[in-house]
Amino acid sequence: MKKILFLSMLAALTAFTSCSKSDDGLQNQSGEVLNATFSVQAPATRATVNGLSRYIVEVYKCNDLTDRIQRVESASGSLTVALENNTEYTFLFWADYGTAAEGETLSSGNYNASRLTEVKSAGATIDQAGQQAYCLAVTFNSDNFAANASQVLKNAVASVNLVQSGNALATTDNTLKITYPNMGAFNVADGSLTANTPELPLTRTFTVSATTGTLVTDYVLANQSASELVNLTVQLNSETEKTITNVPLQCNYKTNIKGEFSNIYSSAFTVSSEVEDYYTDQEKPLP
Repeated sequence: MKKILFLSMLAALTAFTSCSKSDDGLQNQSGEVLNATFSVQAPATRATVNGLSRYIVEVYKCNDLTDRIQRVESASGSLTVALENNTEYTFLFWADYGTAAEGETLSSGNYNASRLTEVKSAGATIDQAGQQAYCLAVTFNSDNFAANASQVLKNAVASVNLVQSGNALATTDNTLKITYPNMGAFNVADGSLTANTPELPLTRTFTVSATTGTLVTDYVLANQSASELVNLTVQLNSETEKTITNVPLQCNYKTNIKGEFSNIYSSAFTVSSEVEDYYTDQEKPLP
């Protein structure tokens, strides 16, 4: 009986300490709260990232991503959170060109980032291009905060370029609509994109004055770890839609779609993908 009681107490102690480091007499007791300030930066890329205006951090304890214990927003890359000593946390970061929450004013922007495990496009039909956005998930013990106070984010989006090659468009006054088949929710925790059920297409319409070269540059949420092939449609003015198949979308990649977008012409589209940005410490290979 004593042996069973001992094992039960040992199991309970193990569960209690799984999210905290043991106190060795040199550290404050777990449970004491300290204010810690992150310095959050966009990645070092080929082009300098300027003008980010909404920074967010969400805090979860013990990798339990169902229980968000803090959320902090700022118009700058300085984010202060309250942490307990000797405690392991998972931190989810987001940065974009939206407006940070202030007082009773809610956060807003091109992306609905009210929960960083389910970031979505702010609307299914938007008459403007998507914007760049950056994110990161990191887990560490609060005792190691000093070594982790500065965090460099990664891309959360793929870039899509629609390029008119061959014959130029007939006029400089055009609209070009692009429809993605099913743009769902992006999870910052694991970099995955979950499709909506039922399917919810994302449509964006652009005013285009160029007649050749890059007509549109768009940004969409995409998986971080793998390229996903999608079939999308494009429509110039009121012409019949054109379907473009097997378009690869992946975070940190630029997808170029080249062809003649007017039905006046009949050339096929070509699709290529290349790295959009380079981080200072790694280069992602082409898919």
